[in-house]
Amino acid sequence: MAKEVAAEGVLIRGTLIQAFDASRRQPEVIRAAAVFVGDKRLKHFTIYRSDFDFDQERSGRPVLSCLRPAPFEVGHIYERLVLMPAKGKDPIVNGRWRFSFFGSVVGGKGLELLADEAAKRGRFVSRPPSDPKYGDPVEQAVE
Repeated sequence: MAKEVAAEGVLIRGTLIQAFDASRRQPEVIRAAAVFVGDKRLKHFTIYRSDFDFDQERSGRPVLSCLRPAPFEVGHIYERLVLMPAKGKDPIVNGRWRFSFFGSVVGGKGLELLADEAAKRGRFVSRPPSDPKYGDPVEQAVE
């Protein structure tokens, strides 16, 4: 997983600036406040949504949790979010992203592996601030 994210994905801190809206066929847009892995010039990430995604939501049928994370409102901050380039034959896919469920690379040993792999590929920008909720080591106070 770390190799795949290091090669093509991004690890960012970002804010949701456009929420998913099936009735308007509007995908999520996330603005990066910080890029930890990936191209640091990228600032806006539009999520790819297929017709199925929009139709499934509009029909009132339950949407599979693997299609997207819980719906958030504009202004939601993702402290550590992994996005991968969307792939497919539909031309609208180009330049869009998909949510990744590689949560194991956002903290702790997984983050170390990701940082090492991304550094080898020239895609490492910086480490996110240390946070124990992601399994990061707790920094000890010096007495």
